[in-house]
Amino acid sequence: MQIHRDPRSTHSRTDRVATRHPGGAYGPSLHGDKYREMRAAIFQVLGSNPKGIELRNMLDAVKPFLSDSVYNPGSLTSWYCVNVELDLEAQGQIERVQDGAIERLRRVADA
Repeated sequence: MQIHRDPRSTHSRTDRVATRHPGGAYGPSLHGDKYREMRAAIFQVLGSNPKGIELRNMLDAVKPFLSDSVYNPGSLTSWYCVNVELDLEAQGQIERVQDGAIERLRRVADA
């Protein structure tokens, strides 16, 4: 995870996280505090459950773990969820597995 700081400001809330997608493509640069909160929420949802969670249920599952100060109506919560999830996949911390016709996300055991 790379963190970029806005050179025009010394305020720590301007930090950015450069993301990657599985397969090596670069993803968007996300607000650091939003990235970290979404990452924590995803790990909270996945826990140590070896089956993980259905991909289609991830957004609804993380919402209770997100603060109103970081995520509010119209704040692109689903966009952040997708991009943080893809970055965690690219880092090898979570994985996408096929369970019949259903895609699931789960933590990688040794990550």
